[in-house]
Amino acid sequence: MERTVIENKISKNLGLRYRAKRVLDSNALKKLYFSFFHSYLNYGNIAWASTSKTKLKKLASKQKEAVRVVNNDNANIRELMHKMKVLNIYKLNIYQVLTFMHKVKTNTAPLLFLTKFQEIQHIYPTRFSKNSFVENQLVYSQTKFAVSSRGPRLWNNILDQQQKAIDHETSFKQSVKLSLLSLENEIRFFQ
Repeated sequence: MERTVIENKISKNLGLRYRAKRVLDSNALKKLYFSFFHSYLNYGNIAWASTSKTKLKKLASKQKEAVRVVNNDNANIRELMHKMKVLNIYKLNIYQVLTFMHKVKTNTAPLLFLTKFQEIQHIYPTRFSKNSFVENQLVYSQTKFAVSSRGPRLWNNILDQQQKAIDHETSFKQSVKLSLLSLENEIRFFQ
């Protein structure tokens, strides 16, 4: 799906949510958020949201608006999202890229992608010597948001050694989501 198509669908759903908030409780509104809003942000996010921060601003503001409708509150948006255990659009993309890189590491990604990434193999005890990927040094402006460039960079810089060593996919996803919920500034990974 294209980003503009998602923006249009989300705008329509946001209007429905405003009308529904008068008759539904917060639990039902939360279910509506995850079914009619979050599902669009989540589906194919690794492809359409791997772009600059400015191209995602409109979706980010619509997501904030939807979270405020669910909570019926104008408090700090970071606290509201943390309370709902929702990742913002930027963190959601980072989460999906890291999940993809975990599949590459555990050899569960399609074979086509397994050959694109290379783990660091050397005997020197550096901070990137274990469970890390070789980062693409030739990053052009058109490809710096591609998973082949961002994947290794995010994997090497966001995760700690314990997270990199997790083999079980569900445990890895839970650990990464908790880390991203507490991450203060994800914007530097979109530059």
